[in-house]
Amino acid sequence: MPIAHAKISSNFKKRTTQAIFSIVFFILVYLILIALAVGLMILCGWLGLTIIFTKANFLTLVLGAGIISIGILTLIFLLKFIFKTHVVDRSHLIEITKYDEPELFQFIDQTVKEVGTKFPHRVYLSTDVNASVFYDSNFWSMFFPIPKNLQIGLGLINSVTISEFKAILSHEFGHFSQRSMKVGSYVYNVNQIIFNMLYDNESFDNLANSWARVNSTMGIFVNISVYLVRGIQYILKKVYDIVNISYMSLSREMEFHADAVAANVVGEAPLVSSLLRLDLADHSFNMVLNYYNSKIPEAKTTEDIYTQQQIAMNFIAQEHDIPFENELPFVTIEYLSRYNKSKLNIANQWASHPSMEDRIREIKKLNVAPQPINNSRATALFVKRDFIQNKLTTHLFRNVTYEKPVTFIDHQSFENELKNDFQTTTFSPIFNHYYDSVNPPKFDWDIVQTNVADFHTLFNTNKVDQNYQMVALETDIATLKQILSENHPIKSFDYDGIKFKRKEIKKLISKLEIELGKIKEVIHENVKNILTYFIQLSNKQGRLQELKTHYDNFWTNESTYQSRIEESIEMANFTGFIQQTNSFEVIKQKLQELKVKESSVKLKISEILNSSFYQSELTDEIRENLKKYVNNDLSYFSNTTYNETNLGTMFNAMGNYHFLLNKVYLNLKKQLLDCFASLQLKS
Repeated sequence: MPIAHAKISSNFKKRTTQAIFSIVFFILVYLILIALAVGLMILCGWLGLTIIFTKANFLTLVLGAGIISIGILTLIFLLKFIFKTHVVDRSHLIEITKYDEPELFQFIDQTVKEVGTKFPHRVYLSTDVNASVFYDSNFWSMFFPIPKNLQIGLGLINSVTISEFKAILSHEFGHFSQRSMKVGSYVYNVNQIIFNMLYDNESFDNLANSWARVNSTMGIFVNISVYLVRGIQYILKKVYDIVNISYMSLSREMEFHADAVAANVVGEAPLVSSLLRLDLADHSFNMVLNYYNSKIPEAKTTEDIYTQQQIAMNFIAQEHDIPFENELPFVTIEYLSRYNKSKLNIANQWASHPSMEDRIREIKKLNVAPQPINNSRATALFVKRDFIQNKLTTHLFRNVTYEKPVTFIDHQSFENELKNDFQTTTFSPIFNHYYDSVNPPKFDWDIVQTNVADFHTLFNTNKVDQNYQMVALETDIATLKQILSENHPIKSFDYDGIKFKRKEIKKLISKLEIELGKIKEVIHENVKNILTYFIQLSNKQGRLQELKTHYDNFWTNESTYQSRIEESIEMANFTGFIQQTNSFEVIKQKLQELKVKESSVKLKISEILNSSFYQSELTDEIRENLKKYVNNDLSYFSNTTYNETNLGTMFNAMGNYHFLLNKVYLNLKKQLLDCFASLQLKS
């Protein structure tokens, strides 16, 4: 018997009703369009055949066929989704069976029974930090049962306890545990249908183009069909907005409901702790993955990325003073909220998932009875854990091509390099993360301060929080200004628990700007005390000139860094058209604009090639890449094709340029803060 009895909330019922009405609305609109299309096809067929049989010759045959094609193509456009099947790509997955991992399957079976749903059709392992239930779908799946498959990420299993893993699986199975959840599948399919007609039109376009190529006269009638199709798309876009808003609202409620199912199975604590740790687990996994991506030119890899994910996760937790529980980092909501001081709450009608804070708040409201907890690591469910971790690691790097014999980095070497890299790219812990979000500001060396607070007062938690409050205010103000300047659908929002209407944005912005000014004054006062403190220390230690040199170096570079990095990002965004399908005219126009942008970027690259700040980071390979780009007038398109070699030269150079800007900026900031730290440690 299932033990999960999650009560369906009134809000869930309301969103379900809205979603059903949106589906009915779509069906009515669609049936009207179908009826009109059928009528158009009959009319075009009658008119076309009449023309052909009135006076049969080549011209009337072409005219008649063209008119008939208008009706046929329009109807095909409206019916094509019926034959469209959405198949989930499984190339990144490895299927396992109960014969491979009997304990894992027994665990899944027990969870399924407690939730009150069916055992998944197939079980797959993926490499990442994720878990999901998925299925292939088409139009007919709205009327017939679909076998559902379970995907489990090994990076996830590696980061949770058995009870936490059960909570995650219960959440996924909870989406399909009650018949009322079926409406979600209906709305999903309606969304897919509309999306298919709006955006997935390659097969239809190919058909229309092949008909248009028959002769110029037929092309005229095909163009008429295309204009009719565009009109249909316009109508469907309006319908899509209505259906999609209903779907997103329902989807958020489905997440709350699935959380309620999971909480009833395992209790509140494992569900909450797993949710709070997932970002850290994902960040750690990607950190290790990026590390090995950087090692591809050296042909270095690992036999087990998951042990190293654990090493990275534990190291990050230790550096951020996150406590451990059951040999895993115990992340709290207070820790996460320390770095997010925003008071702006915009209920995003387009978001399919609620925020972490909202989910945890709703879970705590359930007040469910505690359940027995198993704090063993979830990896213990695997009989062949080492084999599975090695197999998934090999699968993860299956598409990587190494140009020389591969060598493997052992876990201890990885940990040593991780710690060393951390030391060279992060700031001294004595600052309590004070400079993570702000820079040491430019200042007047003739500052006169007499009463200076002690070091720990200057960098206490309250002072650090003021920096994050300032950043949050700046972000909130920028967000409100963006809403105000754009045609944004938001009609109301909350700020600090108070509801505001759109027309009140200007008034709120003025209030926040005053608040921002006040907190900047407080921070500025602390900054003056910090600078005076270190000036006094450097004077006592005879190192004032050393301090000035580091400050001048940082601010000389900082004065140009921002404009350079923004231009670099703008260039990267602009070149996105190269990855898109465009007409030759558009490509040539874009490339002319690119040449203008390039002239400015190349000038700045030439400057950093000669700058003393960048010499230590300019390897022979990077220097050669940049010179090859700067010193040549590269052509990126000839006749009807792109020049991949020249594009590669540009993209390599821009990647190197972006890397150098950030690397040197971080180096100079770290050198300045290391000077601060050295002065303090010798005081």
